[in-house]
Amino acid sequence: MMGVGDESLDSHTLWAIILMGLASNLDNLGVGVAYGLRGIQVPSLSNSLMALVTGVTTLLAMVGGDWLSQVMGGHVARYAGIALMAAMGLWISLKALTENQANRLKSESQQVWRFRLKGLGLVICVLHEPSRADADRSGTLDPGEAIILGISLALNCLAGGLSVGLLQFPAVLTSLVVGAGSYISFALGMTMGRAIGSERLGVWAGLGSGVLMIVLAWWQTY
Repeated sequence: MMGVGDESLDSHTLWAIILMGLASNLDNLGVGVAYGLRGIQVPSLSNSLMALVTGVTTLLAMVGGDWLSQVMGGHVARYAGIALMAAMGLWISLKALTENQANRLKSESQQVWRFRLKGLGLVICVLHEPSRADADRSGTLDPGEAIILGISLALNCLAGGLSVGLLQFPAVLTSLVVGAGSYISFALGMTMGRAIGSERLGVWAGLGSGVLMIVLAWWQTY
């Protein structure tokens, strides 16, 4: 399984992994902006737990993608991975462009676990109303709440992890980069939210994530 133990790593793959780490975590940047705007504190331990959940989820998805690539065969798996990555990037971009800003911020009465968009409600709800993850309204995201938010955010990495698993990226290195990117992007988003004070940054972060996924898919055709 190349994904776990291949020692050879060319510069093209290395830069693709870095781009994947960035694209997978721009949503975290947007959520971090929302937390910074609301003044919710996220201790380093809580952010680290979210990064851990993201990295482990990516690793598991990549292992599944690698297994599928063995079943499908190299060329078919490669094109399937590229198509999945491009489709995910397009969906993320369209979602960011069509989101209603008012709907993202209003409705405090909605529950965290409410389903939306054909069973993906947990992911979308927490991303759209990130303050709902602070269930006890303490103003601080404790470790338990961080794990819930981390799972919601990490579910966005499933398709990305599966696609790069099909493309036979090194799984351990990729999951480490994605996990580190999660920590950095969330912390940066909180800082930007406090300093700039604009929720619109979250919309641009979502659009950027989708565009980067499309660029990465295009790059893999070479």
